[in-house]
Parts: sequence; structure tokens; C-alpha cells
Amino acid sequence: MEKKLVIKKNIATLTLPLTNNYGGILQAFALQETLLELGHTTMLINIKSPTHSNFKKRLEHMKQRIRKVIKNTTVFQPDFTSESDKKYINRNVQKFIDKYIATTKEVSPYFKFDDLKEYNFESFVVGSDQVWRPDYSYYLANYFFEFLENVQTVKKLSYAASFGVENWRLTESETSKCKQLISSFDAISVREVAAISLCENYLATDSTMVLDPTLLVPKEKYCDLVRNASLDKPKGNLFCYILDRSEENERFEKNVAKSLNAEAFGVMPRKDMKNLTQHNRDEFVFPPIEEWINGFVHADFIITDSFHGTVFAILFNKPFLSIGNAKRGLSRFSSLLNNFKLNERLILEPNKFEMQKLNDEIDWDYVNSRLAQERERSLAFLINNV
Repeated sequence: MEKKLVIKKNIATLTLPLTNNYGGILQAFALQETLLELGHTTMLINIKSPTHSNFKKRLEHMKQRIRKVIKNTTVFQPDFTSESDKKYINRNVQKFIDKYIATTKEVSPYFKFDDLKEYNFESFVVGSDQVWRPDYSYYLANYFFEFLENVQTVKKLSYAASFGVENWRLTESETSKCKQLISSFDAISVREVAAISLCENYLATDSTMVLDPTLLVPKEKYCDLVRNASLDKPKGNLFCYILDRSEENERFEKNVAKSLNAEAFGVMPRKDMKNLTQHNRDEFVFPPIEEWINGFVHADFIITDSFHGTVFAILFNKPFLSIGNAKRGLSRFSSLLNNFKLNERLILEPNKFEMQKLNDEIDWDYVNSRLAQERERSLAFLINNV
């Protein structure tokens, strides 16, 4: 990549609130690390997830069910976990955030530019992750920079922003508002091929596809995180990172382990939050993020239904299978895998998978060459636009 003089900027990044989503946290970490490497200063806008009464949670659940009928959107089960229990089970994750991600003071999802004036930001970058997915964003308009609507002195861009799905989920009023807001962006990049079409067809704007931020950071940086945490090698060699537990997926894991003569292991805590009590809440505590990364470092094979699980399998050159979930959105997976000619690693029906395919080799030389090309192109987008 041709060298370009980089003028140091003070940059704000904006993504979904950081809770206990390992991939979401690591993409925020990676974008910040990348901007620092490019010579800038940067902070993440620290949006606090709103807290609601149990009545409001039930009401929102009913609204989601109605939206699902109308627009086939995602329905989330209401989370009645107390704030004190959330703080307890997320404590390891929060330690990583506090140590490695510089953030602003806490602001509400409806924050205004005046809430951030003290930081003197010169550029604002929204992304990555599913920041433009309405059922994931508490206040969608701010992810299209509504809070900067009357501010003319800063640069506005998206980096690897994602709608999460291939079909349009915004309402007519949301579409009209976001179309108006995005017209004032200085540069727009998205994470999936489908997002390019969505931007063009519904927001009347061009965009370019770039890598997820986690792929901008060399794997050695993640290995350093693991070394600094002084972790032991996992007791197993088949790393199973499955977000949507089901009997079918568990049978698949066992069959793969048997076929590979491998020992399966995972790092995720219990997820049946309705059964959490003061006596068993240690079983629900999320392990350190470094322990999750450690799984990829030492695994011989990986099974995952997670987008970022797939990303890290690719980054660490580990043979893998990704279980697709249409409800979570397949465009993220297909776009990522197509980019590296790894389409055959996506499985939509685990019960029909032919186990002999476990021996199919991946052309890692091609994958790494392609990654280097895409990394250079994605970095150029940031260098030229922040």
C-alpha cells in the first residue's frame, strides 16, 4: 500500500453497547487498536444499555411479536436478570473492556452532540457490528449520526456497518429519516455484500465492502492478550462455540468429535437465566475474553454458529464448520465465506452433514493471501477517510 501522510485525528467510534458479546467487544477493541496504529487518538462512545421494569420488558416483547408478523423481525425473550446479577456474571468481560478499550463517560442511547463536546472529537466512525439492524439498536437514528445533524465541523463515516440480514427491516419512517441522515456521510463502508444493495436500493447511496475490524488486527496481537492472561491450554482439541444450543447441534458436536477422535470443549456459561439464583450464579459467569481467544489458539478443529467465531477460525487458520442460522442472518456468513472461497464450510442442516467432508483441506495459502489484500484495501479506506 502506498504510504500516505496521516494527519493525527481525535476519533470517536460508535457501536452497540458492550455487554457480554465476545465478538462485539473484540471488534470494538480491534477498530480502536487499528486507529491507534494509524497514529490517531480514539475513544468509544460508551452507550449505556437502558434499564426497564419487568412490565416494560413484557410490553416490548409483545411489540416484537407484532413486528415479527408484519416484517419478520427477530423476537428476543425478555431478560429479567437483575442489574446486580448482570454485573456479577459480566465481571470478567468488564475487566477486559476497562483494561483495553478507552471509552467516554456513559451516555444514554438518545445522547446529543453536547454530551460529547468535552472530548473535541474531529471524526466519528459508526461500526462495526449490526449497528444498522433496528431490532438490535436502541435508538437507530443515532447510528446514522442524528446527534451530528446540525454539526458541520466533523467528519462522519461508517466502517463495516452491518444490517445483519439481507432483507430490509426498517419501517417507512425509519427509512426516510436514515436516508436523509446518511446523505451527509463523508464515506460509507459496510461489512456484507447484501448491505451494498440495501444501501443503494433503500438509502440511495453507494458504499464499499470492507473487512470486519477483528480481521485488521494480526493474530499475534490476540496471542499477546492470551499470554498476558497466563492461561493454561484447554482440556480438549475440538472447540465448540455455539450460541444457539439445541439437541441437533449437540448431536452434531458429538458426531464430529467421534469422527475426528477428538475431545470437545467450550467456554460458555449456563444460559438458562430464569434458573439463576444466588446459590448457582457462578455457573452463569462469562469467562474472560482471553479464555475464548485461547480456544482458537489451541484448537485443532472448530464448530461454531457465530459470525465472529467463524472470523477467528479463519484468522487462526483452523479447520472449521459454521452452522448457519437463518433467524440470526445468513448474509454475514455467506459474505465472509465467499470472500475467502470457503462457502463449503457453511452448514445449514447439521443432521445431513457427510462426516467424510471433515477431511476436506482448506487452502490456507490462498486464504492468507486474500486476507492480506483485503486488509490493505480496508486500511486504505480508513486512512483516506477518517
